[in-house]
Amino acid sequence: MWIAVGAGAALVTIVSAVAIHYGNSRVNGCVRKGPNGFILTDDDGVIMWQLAGETGGLKVGDHMKLKGKREKPAPKGGNVFDVVSVAKDYGPCD
Repeated sequence: MWIAVGAGAALVTIVSAVAIHYGNSRVNGCVRKGPNGFILTDDDGVIMWQLAGETGGLKVGDHMKLKGKREKPAPKGGNVFDVVSVAKDYGPCD
């Protein structure tokens, strides 16, 4: 009985972690034009996201918070963020 409860709890934890990491989320950063569309560089300048999805409301050169889904990395590497909407536009990047 206790083994089944422990195993069930472990499974819930793993599924939750995957859902949080690859589920609906938000990213913040500066939107730029890249060779294949829009890219967003995070606030620390460390992570670069190729933006897909609903990109019509994006403004090049603005610092934005985007709602969407982090996609699993492509085989050739790189991060893809599937934009659902713009959560906030903070104005021009510094």
